Amino acid sequence: MVVVIIVVIIVIIALAIYAVMLNKGLNRGTRNVESVELDERRHSMKVSRVSGFIPSKYRAFFDVLKTAMPAQYIILPNIAVELLFQRSNRRELKLEGQYVSFGVFTKDFQPVLVIDLKDFTEATDLVFRLSENEKQLIRNLGIPVMEHEIRDNYSVDELRRAIAKAMNPLYADR
Repeated sequence: MVVVIIVVIIVIIALAIYAVMLNKGLNRGTRNVESVELDERRHSMKVSRVSGFIPSKYRAFFDVLKTAMPAQYIILPNIAVELLFQRSNRRELKLEGQYVSFGVFTKDFQPVLVIDLKDFTEATDLVFRLSENEKQLIRNLGIPVMEHEIRDNYSVDELRRAIAKAMNPLYADR
């Protein structure tokens, strides 16, 4: 009698395992269109999981930048450089994995300025800086590149002058 009970329990456990495995196999083929599209987008380009995150040392600059820029512009942090170029040219330019600190865009998402913050207090910043060649590629698109050093305090007027100088090469300090 005990042997029969053990055999019945084993058969029930085996059937439960089989049902779970069968259910997983059936669900794999019935993924909805939205999840498939999301997976395709996730694997279409290399994007940092925290690409929208603003590190604390960039936050003060971002707050002053919002004040310094006219309201008609959109400011986005951690912009992948490759996204500034047409999809057909991205691979040959070899810009994957390169990011700039901020991008300034019109309401139509046309880039008008790229800002690359430099932190000279950390040796690791030298590894992540854009090369002069990469900056020139961005400038060749007609997008000015502004470099600015990370500091503890920023002046809105000083930042406005730096932005004006970057966006208008004929601007002269007076």
